[in-house]
Amino acid sequence: LAIRVICAHMPHVDTDFGETEVLAKLVVQYKHLLARKHALLNRIENNTSERDRELLIEATATKYNATLLPIRTVGVQGDARSYNYCVGISCAQDPNWEHLKFFARIIPQVCHSVNRIVFIFGPLVQFPVHEITNTQLCPMVVSTVRQADYLANQVLASAGLTNSISQMPVVLVPVHLDRSPLKTVPSCARAIALRPFLTDDFMTGEPALPGKDIPLEVVHKMVSEVLTVNGISRVFYDITTKPPGTTEWE
Repeated sequence: LAIRVICAHMPHVDTDFGETEVLAKLVVQYKHLLARKHALLNRIENNTSERDRELLIEATATKYNATLLPIRTVGVQGDARSYNYCVGISCAQDPNWEHLKFFARIIPQVCHSVNRIVFIFGPLVQFPVHEITNTQLCPMVVSTVRQADYLANQVLASAGLTNSISQMPVVLVPVHLDRSPLKTVPSCARAIALRPFLTDDFMTGEPALPGKDIPLEVVHKMVSEVLTVNGISRVFYDITTKPPGTTEWE
């Protein structure tokens, strides 16, 4: 299970963190920010087609937020591995999964230091995340990810869907999203990422899309079960293709 735990004792915040955070927000709020003529909008124009921007206007009619997570996950660029940021997208209502899949393609095109996109279940994320929960491979951490893995896979098996996907990594992520930046005590909560994945050869692949490849009720059941695990505050759903993200996170 070591590759299913993102271990960290301090946040990954490089010099490009602030700009990348703003760019990710510009993508998922494109329609609302277009009129303001933000200085970084040219980065979207330079890395997308006219058709992409038309679709962005359509997709961002819904209120989304993008949160840059201060962690590194493994990805693939050409024949090499990359270790870059992950962006979490949250929504004030039920999301359009086709729009989320579109965001997952556009964000790495615009933000070159991002290689993974997840949807964050629950309410819209209000606070930026600049800290992490200290996470190492200790018995408590391993027990947490084992519980989450068991519960999620039990739901999948009960629905008769185990053979419908190629693999489903369940990953422990050392971030606490609903934490006020004013708090000074260390965080102790984490998140779980579900990664249902479809592939023929594991060289390339697609996320299993809720409502298309997996029934929405099954996905929601997995989320509710995982949230019963002590210390888990949110559940993510990985919507990244391979490339730019690998099947596993580490």
